[in-house]
Amino acid sequence: MYRVLFSIGNIDIHAFGIMLLIGIIAGSLVIVKAARRYNLVRSISRQYLLLDIVLWTIFSGLIGARIGHVLLYSSLYQEINPINIVFGGGFVYWFGFIFALLAFVIIAGIHRLDIRRWLDIMILGMVVGAFFVHLGVLLSGDYQAQISTSVISVDGRVPTPLYLALGDLGLVILWRKIYFKLSNISGLTFCWTVGLLTALDFLVNFWQFSSVVIGPLNLAQLIDLGVVLGVVIIGWSLYVRR
Repeated sequence: MYRVLFSIGNIDIHAFGIMLLIGIIAGSLVIVKAARRYNLVRSISRQYLLLDIVLWTIFSGLIGARIGHVLLYSSLYQEINPINIVFGGGFVYWFGFIFALLAFVIIAGIHRLDIRRWLDIMILGMVVGAFFVHLGVLLSGDYQAQISTSVISVDGRVPTPLYLALGDLGLVILWRKIYFKLSNISGLTFCWTVGLLTALDFLVNFWQFSSVVIGPLNLAQLIDLGVVLGVVIIGWSLYVRR
């Protein structure tokens, strides 16, 4: 894999860091463009508010993703080293997503925004960002996949970030169709997108190593099941009350 893309003097430029930066920029631009296109920002003050929302969700997402990695792969952090806990290791996408979502809901609630309509737009940028992040993880080779000789494996390991990235790309393509079909019910596009993402993550996690296993499932899969159940209940209630 290409853990280090190139070096500038003694400074190594890592593939994951570059792809993370590209994902943040691309996801932010998509959110801004979609918000303008669907008339969510009509004034200068709302444009500045949109910038605040994007920055806070990114910051919260990064913190949540690191916390998730420390919790799910606790065996990698047996020695208590604050520097390693903060900067070492990788990220867990769904923890980052949950933290970013909480940050957005708090900010949107403070400013009395139409949370459900905004979520329909925000989720597109999050998926675009996740696509590049998963590519970065794949390039760096820093993922805890199981050893396998099946047809879906590459060099003896299942490239789980590749399948997650392909799923992200598919949802980016489908989002427009989903949005136009469900735009009359605010929040339903968000529920559909999150549900499909979570279902894919649940399947991929069968080939993902986790130090926390409960029965046939690991902790990440149990979280996935909880998320799917939650968005199904919320989506159904939105549909019934339309």
